[in-house]
Amino acid sequence: MDNPSPFACKPKDWDYANSARYDLEVSVSNEQRLIEVINSHGGDITTISCILAGLISQLRAAQGPEGIEAARVFALEVAKTMSSTGPSSPDTARISAVFNQHK
Repeated sequence: MDNPSPFACKPKDWDYANSARYDLEVSVSNEQRLIEVINSHGGDITTISCILAGLISQLRAAQGPEGIEAARVFALEVAKTMSSTGPSSPDTARISAVFNQHK
């Protein structure tokens, strides 16, 4: 009596060549999509960085180093209210560095 294995997940006539090709296409497709998403977020981060640089420059021109320091302290207070757990939490050292380099 020919009993199939209870662990068999594919029939005997499964087309392994086409299955592998499909898996590769899905993998490439997912990889390309991931690259597109990362590049999109990278563009967003660059754009926000440029906007912040302009605002910090104008703040320095209008209020001097004291204005920059007040903005740094406020930004750190905001960072404390955000989640510090998980994959994306505020980098307080980097926040301070950005403001300090414009003093």
